[in-house]
Amino acid sequence: MSRLFPVLALGLLLGACREGPDAPDPDGDGPPVVTSELPADMSAADDGVIQGAAPGFIGATAPETALVLDGGSVCYVYEQHVVRVEPIGTDGEPRGDDVRIAARTEGAIARDLCDSASRAVTDDTEADTFSGVEGDVLLLDRASGEFGRRIVALDLANGDAVVLDAPYEDPVEIEDGVLRFGSLVREATTMSGLKGADCPQGAEFVENGVVVGIVEMQRLDLGTREVAPEATLTCVPL
Repeated sequence: MSRLFPVLALGLLLGACREGPDAPDPDGDGPPVVTSELPADMSAADDGVIQGAAPGFIGATAPETALVLDGGSVCYVYEQHVVRVEPIGTDGEPRGDDVRIAARTEGAIARDLCDSASRAVTDDTEADTFSGVEGDVLLLDRASGEFGRRIVALDLANGDAVVLDAPYEDPVEIEDGVLRFGSLVREATTMSGLKGADCPQGAEFVENGVVVGIVEMQRLDLGTREVAPEATLTCVPL
């Protein structure tokens, strides 16, 4: 099934990834270290400061700075929050992120801020990928096995309350304080099944035997935390 992953800023597809600085080889002393991966348009300078795009969906707010830390984790410093992201997994295979946060402290230097990020907002029972911070809302992309992927939004100003936990289809984007994402309504394999949807490539999909997802766009207002449908249907290949 065609999916879009959220570690990007200027495109819908995750680019080819490049590993961060090499993690130490444990030489048999415990499981291999899983290192963070950076999108292709991000790079780490000699001082560990990351240059380039920020994590998140199209239109995501960029952090003020980002640092590669010892052990392969990455720290993102936003206007109000600091987020430390460390990949988790077994046998060297990544399985989501361990995401920890802290409120930003005035006057502290970036690396000290990163050390303070200790409040866990994920656990190892879910495969979550950090997908950015918008004001007081932290976004996660959750892999849910056979059920596809879900967007999870946490209200950092209200005890990390879950304000959104919903399956999604492309497109996903953030604009003017609103997160827009597709919600699958039905699947179609014939032209009649595309009725009512804005699907310019529908005929091509059907002709090539592609299963088409009919998607209703949803809106999460990042200020009010309210979710509402747009009542417009589009389509995506599945």
